Amino acid sequence: MCPYAKYKKIDNYDKEIIFCNKIKDACPFTRYCNKLNKIIPNDSYRHTMEDCKMRKEIDIPIGSSRVRKSVSNEKYLYVDIEINGKLYTKKIKNNLKQIPDYVFVQEGLDGYEIIEKKVTNKKR
Repeated sequence: MCPYAKYKKIDNYDKEIIFCNKIKDACPFTRYCNKLNKIIPNDSYRHTMEDCKMRKEIDIPIGSSRVRKSVSNEKYLYVDIEINGKLYTKKIKNNLKQIPDYVFVQEGLDGYEIIEKKVTNKKR
């Protein structure tokens, strides 16, 4: 199993889920198995774990935040944001027409929001 994933019991649900420590939410590469009566990694997990967009490292411009692509929902992006020297992955509403590798974010009234900005600096 992925090094960021572990089984975790959650309130109001009788089964354990596979929890991703990177996105601080349920791993999107899981399914329910009736035979085992539990949530397990999906059938193509070995391939998705190697290509997991939640774990993949990319070069991004200075001042931007890396997007950990969502496989099922383009309305929200999982974005790595540095807050007080610590790295957090936040779910942010996607106001763009695609899923980019990186975005520029700012803190707004309703949390973080994506801003459009042209890249003119070198990658880090």
